[in-house]
Amino acid sequence: MRKTILKIHRWLAVPFGIIISVLCLTGAILVFQDEILHAVNSEIYHIEVPKGGMPLSEELLEERVAAQLPDGLTLAYVVPGEQPTDPVLVAVEESDDVEYYANPYTGEYYGELRGSAFFAMVKSIHRFLIPKTESAKDGVTAVGRILTGASAVAMSVLLLTGIILWWPRNRKVLKNHLTVSFRKGFRRFVYDSHVSLGIYVVLFLLLMSLTGPAWSFPWYEKAVRALFGENYHLLFFPLHFGQWGGILTRILYVIAALVGASLPWTGYYLWWKRVHARKK
Repeated sequence: MRKTILKIHRWLAVPFGIIISVLCLTGAILVFQDEILHAVNSEIYHIEVPKGGMPLSEELLEERVAAQLPDGLTLAYVVPGEQPTDPVLVAVEESDDVEYYANPYTGEYYGELRGSAFFAMVKSIHRFLIPKTESAKDGVTAVGRILTGASAVAMSVLLLTGIILWWPRNRKVLKNHLTVSFRKGFRRFVYDSHVSLGIYVVLFLLLMSLTGPAWSFPWYEKAVRALFGENYHLLFFPLHFGQWGGILTRILYVIAALVGASLPWTGYYLWWKRVHARKK
């Protein structure tokens, strides 16, 4: 039984490992996207409320913003902020990733946030495995969406089979499976890193991998909607990016995602050493 589970673990890890590593790494970058954007665009995210404090009407605001948009951008709608000092989000028809903002009291168009193009690229790689550009065909992004969804499903199976393979037979083995040895050679260090670090973050990685396919497969989304209702995304988005427990869970998610990004490579190394030993 154990040999069969080990084969399943390897057969899934070899083809999907690189994609899983990319998904984990880009996911780690996206966890603190809002905080980073707020920090590098502080002058935009904290607007001085003028005397009187009455924002422009939505109609007048849209009219002023539309007149300032660069050539090639068409205003779709504006989204008011939650606080009086928040800017207005400007949505354009040409992009649903890059964020633009304006002053709700004057209608002044601030343009693209510094860093938003970078995060849009990371988000596109996370969802489609390519930076989404005007030249990217819908078919290419559709294939990317399928590959990321399949990789998330494979990741769930890898984590579950990994738990079974990790499960210790006695206390001594348990201790070995929870520690990383630095004095028994590089191969043992890699093995311990793969086994021990993986088990410490497995719960967080499972939350990521089990929620991810809802953005890739209609059948998965349909099943999720049947289980959790039409507003399932209010549950899945926080679970996917670690927003369900505040700053602490997001820090843990970043650590877990970075460990998750390393697991395929430590696994590849162990697999290569095994194949090389067989050839000898």
